[in-house]
Amino acid sequence: MTTTALDMLINHMDKLPVRSVYNVLQNSPRNLHAYLDGVFSKNPNDSRDFHTAQVSLYANYEPEKLLGFLRKAGNYNLQEALAICEVKNLYRETVFLYGRAGNGPVALQIILEQLHDIEEAIKFCRETGSEQLWTRLIEQSVGKPEFIRGLLNHAGSDINLQKLIDSIGADLRIPGLRDSLCKIMQDFNIQMVLLGFIDEPKGGKTGYDDDPSNWTISRIGGQPAYPSEEVSIKLKSCLLCAKCQAEQIFVCQVYCPLEGHKYDRTLYLFACRNPSCWNTSASWTAIRCQKFDETVEESDQIDDAPPATVPVSATDWCDDADAWNSDDNDDGVKIEKKSIPVVTKVKKEIKIEPEIPLSTMTIEDKNEKSSSDEEDEIDVDAKTKSKDKLVPVASIDAFNEWKKTNLKQQTLDSSNSASFPFYYIVIDDEQDVIDEAKLNEKKTLKKKVRQLNAIDEDEDDDSTKGGKEKYEKTPDIEHGDVVFYRFQQKIRYAPDQIIRYDWSGNPLILTKLNANTLSTTQKCRHCQSSCVFEFQLMPALVNFLKIDNQIGLEFGAVFVYTCSANCWNNNNNDLYRFENVFVQADPDQSLFD
Repeated sequence: MTTTALDMLINHMDKLPVRSVYNVLQNSPRNLHAYLDGVFSKNPNDSRDFHTAQVSLYANYEPEKLLGFLRKAGNYNLQEALAICEVKNLYRETVFLYGRAGNGPVALQIILEQLHDIEEAIKFCRETGSEQLWTRLIEQSVGKPEFIRGLLNHAGSDINLQKLIDSIGADLRIPGLRDSLCKIMQDFNIQMVLLGFIDEPKGGKTGYDDDPSNWTISRIGGQPAYPSEEVSIKLKSCLLCAKCQAEQIFVCQVYCPLEGHKYDRTLYLFACRNPSCWNTSASWTAIRCQKFDETVEESDQIDDAPPATVPVSATDWCDDADAWNSDDNDDGVKIEKKSIPVVTKVKKEIKIEPEIPLSTMTIEDKNEKSSSDEEDEIDVDAKTKSKDKLVPVASIDAFNEWKKTNLKQQTLDSSNSASFPFYYIVIDDEQDVIDEAKLNEKKTLKKKVRQLNAIDEDEDDDSTKGGKEKYEKTPDIEHGDVVFYRFQQKIRYAPDQIIRYDWSGNPLILTKLNANTLSTTQKCRHCQSSCVFEFQLMPALVNFLKIDNQIGLEFGAVFVYTCSANCWNNNNNDLYRFENVFVQADPDQSLFD
């Protein structure tokens, strides 16, 4: 069939229905494929009655296009498509189909045994968010050096590091193992994420802890507390919205001194209340204030220069490094040395744990071992003392329902005489929160099991004993929803978190960003040093930013980037420094436009 004839058929479907053309071309499958491919490219719904037939046609004539077709089409028979792909040994397409069918273990097995692609396996496990698949991946990697190293290099927070390290046999040689383990130790030390939750309102604490004038106490709403009255006076004329020039309102302040600097240090955020300025970075301002404190013991200074490459010997990171079967010529390992910020002045709500060497490190639920099954459930929600109930952001539907109920657009008084309600912020380590939540889930499940007398207590909550293994169906994630799905998975144990603090870490984004989107946050506007991510405001905070029971500010997430050198000039009597803010809009804000 000529290109001209094909174009004519595709462009005149109103006069030549797809089914009529399909019936005519059935005896010429190559031409039929070319025709249906053109129809599908123009509008997938126009060929929906023939999607199953197209699977076979793509497999025969253009297999390189099949995976894209499977992702986009939605009306093919899953079992027939699987049979076609398995016969043709189209492994990546088969993996996709098993994943869509909710059979993650089989999909993972194909990736490992047929594709031999550990990075693809890691990506698949991360997108599904299944702990069972991570466990299976570790089990399947035992005895395979390239798989273990791949897991070590991409471990992150998704994998059970203790289980992985324990699986490495004493006689297994893994090239470059020490490099990978050094990286893990660095990551383990710097990945302590602190979460902020709503605590008592103003007047709810006692003594020193309930002093609104104390600038070293974190809070949202009310009025900001500065190191001096001079800061307040000079800032007043600077806090204007870059979009509408209206005066900005105080949102929050976070007390966050850094290791190696003899300064008390607090970050402040201000935003415009004008609804037309919501969800835009230009309507926000971040301020850093510092005050020299001679009582703080100065430790190793934070490097002002970019991270340096330094040599590390085999004994720098654990007592028995040589026992890991590294090659003798690996002694000059080079790793990226990254400064680790630690609060030098620790308020009672922030707990900083000492560094733990790998040789003694355990990554497990200690509370679970020391707790009996009969203990009362841990009330994770006790961290949130506000009477306002938060709906967990566990899915897009739940998020939208929460917004429809609480974030209805109303006519607001845009004058800045009012302020947001005053609440203190309580801080907790993210891993501690997750451990408590998981333990609470397990205790709740055991309690229900005992009440129903469905299984014996000795079987605990292992639903796979004595029966067929069961797996939850993998969510159908399409059209860029993977990023938001990861966001949901990351906060699912603490959906009421209002702040995530991770100096020099990575922001938790809501939806996919372009590579250059955050480019404006990369340089300090004062000294031109590189900037690092420090903390972000989370969607749950919006529910507390109310004035007269009306939502006074809307955003998806607010990211604060600060100077990596923490630049400051006492000789010039610095009072404050501007830092960089990037606002990621609520992905469904169009519902309220």
